[in-house]
Parts: sequence; C-alpha cells; structure tokens
Amino acid sequence: MDSGIATQSNRDDLRNERDRFVAFAFSVADAFVELDASNKVVYAAGAAKALAGHESDDLIGRNFQDLISPDDHELLQSAHATAQQQGRCGPLHLRMIQGNGKTLRLEVRGANLPEHSDGLFLSFIQDDRQVERRKKNDSDSAGPGHHTRE
Repeated sequence: MDSGIATQSNRDDLRNERDRFVAFAFSVADAFVELDASNKVVYAAGAAKALAGHESDDLIGRNFQDLISPDDHELLQSAHATAQQQGRCGPLHLRMIQGNGKTLRLEVRGANLPEHSDGLFLSFIQDDRQVERRKKNDSDSAGPGHHTRE
C-alpha cells in the first residue's frame, strides 16, 4: 500500500509543479501557441480571442503565417531558425491580423524543443508601444482635467 500512497503523492507533486509553472507562464504572457515545423498551429492557450480575434480551438490546424502580416513572414522564419539553432528566439515584434482585419502589434518570444519535431513554442504579450499609444489617445480624447485610471 505504501507504493500506492507514494505514487499518489508523486502525482500530486507533479500536478502542483505543473500548476505553478502554468501560473508563472501566464504571469508574463497573454497567450501561447505551439507551431510544428511547417508553422501549423498544433496548440493554443490563453487570450487568443483578444489577440488574434479567434478562439484558441479555432487556431488549431491553421498556418500561423496566415495569422500575421505578410511583412512579418520572413521575421517568423528567421525566428524559427534562430530557435532551432540556439533554443530560443526573441523578443521580436509581429503584427497579428485579427478576425476583423485590423492588426495588433505583439511582442513574441519563442523556444524550440527538438524532441517535439522541431516545433516552435511562442508566447505573446501585447506590444507596450501600442498600449502606451492607446492610453495617450484615451487621455487626449477625455479632454483637459480628465485622468484615466492605470
């Protein structure tokens, strides 16, 4: 019976470690995408709807290049190559094409895990420059003496 208790304890420890890791990951990124070697989305989690205009499940199977500005395709390929050679890439700035056709600037970082078919694991946060522009525009449009909450 001791082995059963030890096994359950090990599973609980692993689950706690996984949950802790996920919490840390989401503390620094808004969304995550795993791409295969041909840039097809095989996994997506997080605020995909807010960033890409699509639910996470709707991204699965799509070519990631179809989701970013054509001007950024070469940058994505270069980032993928860098991650394959060095294990990591970024930060880089990509323009995500949202479901409404507008683009959203994202800061992207990536990692490569060769044991996952040379896939690319990407994390996204909204580009701070865009956030700052929006805050300034909101403040300017509010008029004098109006302060926005941080």
